[in-house]
Amino acid sequence: MSQKSFTAGAVGRVFFVRWLAPPGWSDAQAMLGELATARSRAGEPLIFCAVLSNAAGPPAKELRSRMKEVVGEIRRHCDHVHVALEGEGVVVSLMRTVIRGALVASRLSAVVSIHDSVSSVCELHAERLGQSPAALIAAARKAGVL
Repeated sequence: MSQKSFTAGAVGRVFFVRWLAPPGWSDAQAMLGELATARSRAGEPLIFCAVLSNAAGPPAKELRSRMKEVVGEIRRHCDHVHVALEGEGVVVSLMRTVIRGALVASRLSAVVSIHDSVSSVCELHAERLGQSPAALIAAARKAGVL
């Protein structure tokens, strides 16, 4: 696992993970360990928000083939699972479409939702969390997880 493959941490009830490099199976295992710790500290289910950019690239083959297993483990600790694929343009839009198609094919589309920004994820949960999206994002940036 690369030391800089991701940054992760909980801000309130939201667990953010920003992938900095194409994740492999060992990266996913490390992230799941951090998620389990965060869930234990929170004492209640979290909201999962993975943040992807073009820089991260697609997951390694082994991780792609075990994605159902990873999502299942995430669901043990989180009541919502979101992926924010940041960026604009045709390529990023096409990637969102491909990911949505893969989620449908793997029967995970009811479990994982795809977004174009972290803001849209935060907006969905702002009322429940009692925090504005801007404040939550600012806190995540201050914590170094975004």
